[in-house]
Amino acid sequence: MNMADPSVVAKASFKVINQLQNFDPGIQATTAAAVFLVLCEHFKVPAQDIFTATKNLLNDQGEKQQELRALHDYVKSEIKV
Repeated sequence: MNMADPSVVAKASFKVINQLQNFDPGIQATTAAAVFLVLCEHFKVPAQDIFTATKNLLNDQGEKQQELRALHDYVKSEIKV
């Protein structure tokens, strides 16, 4: 999980967010959390380990992180609160 390609993660994240945007905010967050927890359980990986690796990926200032940083802008403009 620590070696995830930021570009691929960003593309997959955009697809997920795009599919969730038509649901109410509570449903969006709960759905994302449910999928996350089910996948962690399926892959037998502690959720906290994935949170940490993903937080590091999102906070990395490397050149390939631009697409991931764009997630914040996409959510801000596309997801209604």
